[in-house]
Amino acid sequence: MSFLPRILIAFLFLTLASCANLSTKNEVQSASFPPNAEVHLASIANLHNFNIEARIGIQTHGHGISGKLYWHHLNAEDEITFYSPLGAKLASIMSSDTGAMLITNDGKVYESKDAESLIKDKLGWNLPLISLANWVLGKPSIDKINASKWDADGKLMQLTQLGWNIQFINYQEVEMYQLPNKINLYSSDINAKLVIDRWETPFNLQSSDNNSKEL
Repeated sequence: MSFLPRILIAFLFLTLASCANLSTKNEVQSASFPPNAEVHLASIANLHNFNIEARIGIQTHGHGISGKLYWHHLNAEDEITFYSPLGAKLASIMSSDTGAMLITNDGKVYESKDAESLIKDKLGWNLPLISLANWVLGKPSIDKINASKWDADGKLMQLTQLGWNIQFINYQEVEMYQLPNKINLYSSDINAKLVIDRWETPFNLQSSDNNSKEL
């Protein structure tokens, strides 16, 4: 497996395994948060299902890859597809309670009981598998917070957690929610930038379904 696909697979598994356990580890300890932050976190506490379309760039050990990411997240099922900047499909990954499966653009299939086991087996990397699905919503995971910074409206702007530094550059209004649209993530060996071009939350997902039924 070449180095660039390894980067891609690592990020796909990081994303997927993060959300796979989101429903069981989504309560954030708020004792040290400013009051406005507690209000904001309460407003997104029940946001468990979403779709995003995003541009992603990853740099590690002098190598990099960029492209587009489509992430469909439900409580117990996830599907993520990664495309090149020109639109060629590079890989897709699916996960549910029954296991995880990765399909690459050359037809190779990798399976395991869960995404965490698969990334450990194929890449030998330990990653914060549960946290990213919280971070993409603009909130910490339940793990120890080393440092955090919040704006006047209670939105998370900077976070240090599990050896990662996360910067929330911009937010956007999505129906009733304030959600990130640009996030930078840094660890000791991976730098990633995520620009979310489109959010779909339960409200507009339901609206889309209703519109489809009317057509």
